[in-house]
Amino acid sequence: MLVERRSPRKERTRRVLMLVNPLNLKRKLSKEERKAKRARQAERRAKRTTEEAADVDDDVLEEAEETILEEVISSVVRPTVDDN
Repeated sequence: MLVERRSPRKERTRRVLMLVNPLNLKRKLSKEERKAKRARQAERRAKRTTEEAADVDDDVLEEAEETILEEVISSVVRPTVDDN
């Protein structure tokens, strides 16, 4: 299929031979399709941020557990002083 492409920077139009499926050509989305697409993107974005937040929460919990364990161990196990 012969498709005309206009370069934004150049004044002339080039004719380019392309293998194009006519059904695959981009068409303008309807208002409902745009809304649905935006909603799907927002849903994906929200899911991604909650997953990242969960990862951060896990890291914070692990660090807190480690510090609590260290404090408990240091308070329970007191260094013994050798009387020589």
